[in-house]
Amino acid sequence: MNLQDVLVCPSTFLGDTSQMVFKVTNKGGGAGFKLFASEGENRSDGYMHMENFSIYPTEFYIQKNQSVQLHVTYHPKQEGLQEQRFTLACDNLTNAEYTLRGVANIVEFEVVGIDGQIFAKGNNLSTIVFQNGLMHHTIERELMIKNLTSVKVNYHWDIHKAQESKFSVEEAPRIFWIEPRHGEFPP
Repeated sequence: MNLQDVLVCPSTFLGDTSQMVFKVTNKGGGAGFKLFASEGENRSDGYMHMENFSIYPTEFYIQKNQSVQLHVTYHPKQEGLQEQRFTLACDNLTNAEYTLRGVANIVEFEVVGIDGQIFAKGNNLSTIVFQNGLMHHTIERELMIKNLTSVKVNYHWDIHKAQESKFSVEEAPRIFWIEPRHGEFPP
């Protein structure tokens, strides 16, 4: 078999799923194969379900130099790195161990600076102050925001009234605006 020892699924958010297809090519003679989980498997509808991964097909027969696609779905139950092992057994009484690997993220950002000045580690920004604002003038501040996840994060800004503010919610879009209004933060 040409399958890598570690099958890496794309990173995703906790509660979401990612899918990957791995091409398995038989380098030996024609044979039947069956997958077994190292722990906690549940089989239904041709899938082998484990805690954080599902695999399809679980049984197949292929001739020499033929291939089958192994479909893996990663559905994390907790944040961070998850790994689960499975065995690919052949009808010639040989087998090989493989590892499924995925990383689950929660949305996490850090404001790392403002107006070109990088903050010291651990310095959290909670308020942005606009000094010396005059009527009909524009004051700009530039935030540097870092995506701390291993996946891209789509965003859009929503300006709303803070408890101490002196403007109404209807006035907020005319007084403050953010550009770009929406986009994505790369990993």
